[in-house]
Amino acid sequence: MDLVVKRSIMYAGLIQSAIVMYSVFVNPVINIANFVNDLPVGTDTSFLNTRAMGSVGHPVVLGAVLVPSILCWIDDMILGSKNKVTYAAIGLQLFALYLSYSRGSWISFVLVFIIMMIRYKKTSKIWALAAVSLPIVLYFDFLIQDILNRFAVFGQNDGSVSHRLLMYGWTWEQLVRGPRQLFFGEGLGGLMQRFIESPPSDGFLAIDNVFLTVLMQFGAIGFVLLLTMLWSVFYRHLWKGSSNSRWISFVILNMCIVGGTFEVFSWENTGVMFWILIGVSSSLLNRERQQQHSSIYLEKQDYSHRPLHHHLSS
Repeated sequence: MDLVVKRSIMYAGLIQSAIVMYSVFVNPVINIANFVNDLPVGTDTSFLNTRAMGSVGHPVVLGAVLVPSILCWIDDMILGSKNKVTYAAIGLQLFALYLSYSRGSWISFVLVFIIMMIRYKKTSKIWALAAVSLPIVLYFDFLIQDILNRFAVFGQNDGSVSHRLLMYGWTWEQLVRGPRQLFFGEGLGGLMQRFIESPPSDGFLAIDNVFLTVLMQFGAIGFVLLLTMLWSVFYRHLWKGSSNSRWISFVILNMCIVGGTFEVFSWENTGVMFWILIGVSSSLLNRERQQQHSSIYLEKQDYSHRPLHHHLSS
């Protein structure tokens, strides 16, 4: 079951990357042609002067779909799947991720990749990768300049950053209106009513932060329950689990990081992936418990069926 889900994530990312290559170098996908030309701050001189989004509907969501796939491919490579197909798949998806110009996805990938290398005790690989990448970076310096230009706007009049910062204060103002709002929130679907009654000062009716959204909808109680569930996943797979299931924690950790920049649960592509992985994690836990109970039961059965002199001698 878990292997099927992992392969599905890997191949979904690969398919999206192929769609990105087609939409950028051949023909725009019809339903995103208008959005492709709507470039954000910092990409007006970018490579090909475009921002890819595959078929998922938004470049930020594309990045959030590609990074889990890339992490799964890298996890397979670390666990022994080292061949030309793996390297090509990772390279293709990294280029598609670059073309999304999603800063949140770029940051989350780098952070989780470093954590992955540390957890697998492959820190030396980071330096080796940097040494190999340096000539490539110098040759394709215009790509690096595009990335630097995209991050350079953090200190400028970048509406996406200022809005996300604004929503921290706005969320707190809504929560402290009363005990019910603080502990139980507005309820599922009640957020839009708060936007209508008390819109943010910039007029943009979206929080763009999954954790703040959970706080607004389910209050402090729901927020603590979410954190408890996430802690259980990380403890189970990142620190204690076998290497075969660590990919689950890496993907969910990435979704938590990028969830600070957009509504992960509100987009089917990422929301469904998140909750399926939570289900897979619970399924693996139940399987481990059943195996433990079975082994204990077999040991007891074996002991009870021993001859009498074995019991006396023991």
